[in-house]
Amino acid sequence: MRKEIGKMVIVVIGSLLLASSLNFFLIPADVFASGFTGISQLLSYIVPLSTGVLLLLLNIPVAILGWLKVGKSFTIYSFMSVVLTAVFLEMIQSMHSLKILC
Repeated sequence: MRKEIGKMVIVVIGSLLLASSLNFFLIPADVFASGFTGISQLLSYIVPLSTGVLLLLLNIPVAILGWLKVGKSFTIYSFMSVVLTAVFLEMIQSMHSLKILC
């Protein structure tokens, strides 16, 4: 049980760091990340959805495939990371736009 909580804490911290780096450095500088995160950034200029929502939507098919091919544990932690990153992206962006974070 302790090991599982430790893994969850690491996932939460990693997701928060990723969302922070995207919101404070990459997105304002128009620098694109790699992978689905970069695709989400690019699509957010075309589609009226935020980077976080697009990141979540793009990862749903991958999570399903991972569940079927890789295994439950890995897929749960991976999708938890994606969901938390999307949530933190939205939260930080909202706080930043409200001038709570400068």
